[in-house]
Parts: sequence; structure tokens; C-alpha cells
Amino acid sequence: MNNLNINLNTINNNVIILFNNTPLLLALKILIIYYILFVSNKLNKELLVLFDKFNFKVLLLICIFYSISIDFNLALLLSVAYLNSINTLNKLKLNDLVNINSLDYLSSEEFE
Repeated sequence: MNNLNINLNTINNNVIILFNNTPLLLALKILIIYYILFVSNKLNKELLVLFDKFNFKVLLLICIFYSISIDFNLALLLSVAYLNSINTLNKLKLNDLVNINSLDYLSSEEFE
């Protein structure tokens, strides 16, 4: 158990040192803003399937909560990116559901 704590502290210290690098943090924020504006609304099916997995959602939320301790602005940007991606997933699911229901409704009218 003691080795686990030492390893986690080492990882935590390395991540904090990495994110104290201001140019790297700025580049990461710009990349996340680009993702929010241009990518998250047009995700392909493979990424949407990934966002639909429970384990992936939990991993992203853990990353968001961990990033709060490092930089609040980064955590806020990650949260907006996460919410945009989940919103895109839910819109696609709703459109698929509406299309299926409308097809079922149309096909039932033809047979009456």
C-alpha cells in the first residue's frame, strides 16, 4: 500500500510539473477551444460510440475533476468540451429515435 501511495505522489508531482509549463498549458487550452468550436459538433460515429461508453465517461469526469486542482480554466474548458460532445451524442440518438418512430408510423399507415 505504501508503494502505491509513493507511485501516486510521484505521478501527481510529474503532472503538476508538466502543467506548470505555461506554453504547454496555453497550447492545450487552444486545442480544447478548437475542439469545442469545430470538432465536438461534428463527431464521427466511432467517437460517438466511445462517448456512449460508461467507463469512458467516468474517465473523462475524473480527468476534469483532477484538472480542477491544477488549473480551473482548463477544467472549465474540459467541462464545456465534454458537455458539447455528450450533447452531440444525445442529439444523434434523438434523431435516430425520431426517424425510427416516423418510419414505423408511416409503415403502419400503409397497411391500414
